[in-house]
Amino acid sequence: MATKAEFAAFILEQFGGEKRGVTCRKMFGEYGLHCAGMFFAMICDGMLYLKPTPAGEALLRARGALVYAPPYPGAKDYLCVENPDDGRFLRELMDTTICALPQPKPKGKRARRNGAPEGAPKA
Repeated sequence: MATKAEFAAFILEQFGGEKRGVTCRKMFGEYGLHCAGMFFAMICDGMLYLKPTPAGEALLRARGALVYAPPYPGAKDYLCVENPDDGRFLRELMDTTICALPQPKPKGKRARRNGAPEGAPKA
C-alpha cells in the first residue's frame, strides 16, 4: 500500500519542513526524507522509518518506543516511529540521527552520453 501524500506532508511538517532544510522526495510510491542533502528517513506504507544510529536508538529507548522493522520486504531494519505526533521529539530525533550519520560522499563528475568525460573537448 503506497503512502498517502497527506501523511507525507504531515511528517514533513512535524520535522519542521523547509524552514529546517528538510525535503521529501517521492520514490516508487513511497517517500525519502533528506536534510542538508543527507538521506535520514523514509515513509513507507504510512509508517516513518529512520536510519538506525546508536544515538537515535537511545532516544527511542528512553521513551520506551524502540522498535526495529524493515520499511519494505527484503530491507534492513530501520528505527520505526510508531507514533509521529510529537513534532518536538521528532525534530530532536532527526537532529540526533543526522549528527550521528557519516557525511555523504562527494559525487564524481558524470560521463557524457557519448562516453567522454565531462569537460573533454568534443570530437
